[in-house]
Amino acid sequence: MEEVVEGINDIKICMKEIKENQKEFQDEVLTLKRENMQLKKRVQELENKLTRIEKEHKKENIVIKGLDPKENINKIDVQEFIEDKMGIKVEIKEVERIGINKSKMIIKAKMNNMDNKIHKRRRKNTEKVKGSGKS
Repeated sequence: MEEVVEGINDIKICMKEIKENQKEFQDEVLTLKRENMQLKKRVQELENKLTRIEKEHKKENIVIKGLDPKENINKIDVQEFIEDKMGIKVEIKEVERIGINKSKMIIKAKMNNMDNKIHKRRRKNTEKVKGSGKS
């Protein structure tokens, strides 16, 4: 009988240790959940910031379609084209060929000084440029 009582006491001790361990694990899980929520919030903030930055960088770009794919277009050509067709003086950082559509070249020009005034004129003059055979 004594052995049974001793076995029950051992079981009680084990149960107590298991409950203590379980409480520690629950606390740890709760801490990890809080950290996870904070990290998710931080990731969302960073994604939003990245989206804003990408949007700002896209504002510096202008896409010109309808160019002869055999032509070798450089920064000076694009600057002159924009000044001639849109009446906007810009400084081009780089010119990148981004594709060909119906045997016409498409380029992307990245500008240095793209401010709001240029944006307004760019929108206003889009139709003017489209009428020139190049858009």
